[in-house]
This record gives sequence, C-alpha cells and structure tokens, in this order.
Amino acid sequence: MSASPSTIEEAKALSTSSSPVQETGFPVIFAHLYEATLPEIRERDPAYKDEPQAHHITGLGHSSVPTAPPHNQHGHSEHEQGKPEGQISLQLHVPERFAQVVQGIYRSSFPESGHLDIFKALGVKTIVRFVDEEYSPPVKAFMLTNNVRALLIPIIPNKDVCVKTTDQTVNKVMNVLMDRNNQPLVLHCNQGKHRTGSMAGCLRKLQGWSHPEIVEEDRSFAGLKSRILDEMFIEAYKPGRGIQKTAKRLNVKRWARVPDQLSEDAAIERPVLPLQ
Repeated sequence: MSASPSTIEEAKALSTSSSPVQETGFPVIFAHLYEATLPEIRERDPAYKDEPQAHHITGLGHSSVPTAPPHNQHGHSEHEQGKPEGQISLQLHVPERFAQVVQGIYRSSFPESGHLDIFKALGVKTIVRFVDEEYSPPVKAFMLTNNVRALLIPIIPNKDVCVKTTDQTVNKVMNVLMDRNNQPLVLHCNQGKHRTGSMAGCLRKLQGWSHPEIVEEDRSFAGLKSRILDEMFIEAYKPGRGIQKTAKRLNVKRWARVPDQLSEDAAIERPVLPLQ
C-alpha cells in the first residue's frame, strides 16, 4: 500500500486515480460485546449528552449476523467470518454518528485526535472525506504512522436544487467504497449527516434498497435536520454502467453489517421522521 498523503493536493491526486476492484478477502475487526453503546444512542435518547464518551469494548473479533434494510432482509453477507475469537479490553472514544454501513465500511462525523484508538482497533486502511478541511496534526500523524490512505472527494451539499454533485463524482465514490483493497474504510463529512448520508444512500441504492428504506435510514442519522434535497439527490442518482457491473460482480446486494451487542439486544429504534 502506498504511503498516506500528507497534503490536500496529494489526497486529491489519489482520489482521482482509479484502481481495479479486486475480490480479495480481508480480516474485518469490529466490536462485538458492549458494556456501553455506540453513539447511535445519541439519536435514540434525547437526554444523551453530546460531549465525547468513552466506550468500554470487551470483545473484538470476527462476526457475521447480517442486518437488512429497515423492513427487508436482503440476504446474508458474503463476508461471513464466524464468532469472536479474542477478547481485548479497550477504552474508545467514538465519533458522532459513527456507525457501520456494511462490513468493512463505516460512516462518521469529522474525526479528531480522540477518535484514533477506534480507527486503529478496526484496522482502518482508508479514510474518505467529502469536505475540503484539513485534519489536525495528530490525525495526520496517525495516518502516516499507520499507513492509512487519505482520499479527498469533494461533495457539494444539497442546499440548492440547481447545484449538485455530478453522477460521475458519485461513481468515483462508489468505486472507492466497493474496492476491497480500501477496506476497512471510513467515509465522513463534518457532521456525518448530509454529504455522508447522501453517499451512503447511493450505496444502498446499489444494494437494491427501496427509496423509502433509504430515506428512513437517512433520517435516522439526520433527524430533524434531514434534507429533502438529499433524498431527491439519492433518488436521482443513476449509477454508471461500469458501477452497476462492479456491484453485480461483487454481489453488493448481499453485503451486510456484522452484529453488535446493541443491535442484538436493544429493542429501541432510532427516532425516524414520518415519510411524506
């Protein structure tokens, strides 16, 4: 793997390069047992504080129970790995709206120095950011030391119906996400809501999720700040022929999340705005 870029120019150069998607396996490490929850609880519990929280993760290993769209089961993950094999105790600070999209792909708000332990525990290889904002020196040093590839692919926020990111740029993002050589990877913007949610929604579209399912998930992250223009953007996205072929070859429709103790045991759902 090439060394991490230390400048925006190098990151932009990396983001414009195209590498073939290879169907090679990779180990994915993810927290399996929780004594405290992921920040998803912040969306579920209005009383939850917004300041960074330490999450004590007692199990790290391979796991494979798939999670489907909100009301559909799209099949089991082809990345199934079995039950946890090791027990590691870590104190981790999790970024706002940090969550797994599918096994090997995570979404997040802008990462800060206090979040690096979880990235290291997950074995993150690639961080894709959608905003032209520099990382802090500790984050840059972490990327360099751990050979984490940084890609900058600017995404236009969906605030004006006449100004939006092109399908060609979204195709580039989809190529990066589907390339297993980049995984485990984290995609993020500033808050982990709109630009990140739009790109995650486009991936869900490749997975065959219905538009109402995609909107429900998007609103679970954006909450009261959800944007109808984000939903329209996802609905209007037309994947290129090459993207569709790659998604079919990799059987992306069957990519799923690995389980965590929260999703297995908690009966609470994220608050979701009603569909109009």
